[in-house]
Amino acid sequence: MFEGLKAPEIDVAGWLNSPPLRLKDLRDRVVLLNIWDYTCINCIRSLPYLSEWHRRYHPLGLSLIGVHCPEFDFARDSRNVERAARRFGLDYAIALDNDFRVWNAYANRYWPRQFLIDRRGVVRYDHIGEGAWRQSELKIQELLAEIYPAVSVPKPVEPEGRERAICYPVTAELYAGYQRGRLGSPEGYRPNQVVDYREVDRCVDGFLYLRGRWLNLAQCLQHAGSGSGRDWIGLRYHAVSVNAVISTVGWPSMPLEVEVKQDGRYLDAEIAGEDVLVERGRSFLLVEEPRMYRLVRNPDFGYHILQLFAASELFRLHAFTFGGRQAALEERRAVSLRSGG
Repeated sequence: MFEGLKAPEIDVAGWLNSPPLRLKDLRDRVVLLNIWDYTCINCIRSLPYLSEWHRRYHPLGLSLIGVHCPEFDFARDSRNVERAARRFGLDYAIALDNDFRVWNAYANRYWPRQFLIDRRGVVRYDHIGEGAWRQSELKIQELLAEIYPAVSVPKPVEPEGRERAICYPVTAELYAGYQRGRLGSPEGYRPNQVVDYREVDRCVDGFLYLRGRWLNLAQCLQHAGSGSGRDWIGLRYHAVSVNAVISTVGWPSMPLEVEVKQDGRYLDAEIAGEDVLVERGRSFLLVEEPRMYRLVRNPDFGYHILQLFAASELFRLHAFTFGGRQAALEERRAVSLRSGG
């Protein structure tokens, strides 16, 4: 943990929403550094709270800086980060840490992570992951009061006594590329080669399975089939919700249609994630940009088999992430906060 240590300087090559900033020039303010990636579901759920803190406390002396550290190569493109910032409504300064200079300077290993830095340039608060909203906001108020003792601050965004849900362990984040992936298909990974995969009779929870021709890349699996729409990538999982990080070859390109099925059936509107379209009995995604897509939102925790059907050789799957009941509550809170509820 970095609490009590001098905050390393922000050394990056690019910025969004701001000219270059340096901590030494912000000595009369409280600085909140948020290390994030625009494809990370935990980061995404944090953004409404950060935006609200920026709205509340920037006029009172808080400087919020989002340090974007890309988990996947396509997130190094500033145009993708800029598009994501617009989609999430982020108007505070964003440092593009493509070389992981800030990440390494702060000995970081997590998305997201927040550091609160006082007027002397000392880290006074270090929080890993999402959550602890009330605790974090109270610390912001404490550090502002050290500069302006008479400052008037609002009640924290997150009230005490929050609703909580019974949490069951969910399937761990599952990467697709051969660097970090877990492939259950017997053919296995063959780095940088096209492999013909046969359908298996039984899927084990927490592994990816393939049917058809797929190119094995370091950070993703890319469809290399005929385009018939019968090839798929799938898995058995236990969770409430499922998300996937998807990109396309040579983006920008025309929207790419990807069918989604759970337990051998198309999704209905009640369980389809917000990025899934349900039309004429079919459920599918339109992949229009490289990002995280919300696939499934089951009403209850359960065990299921999910399949994505690829009809194009442009399709790339990078990762799946999963959420439980508490994550569903956090999603609803984030939506409420974004809408001003």
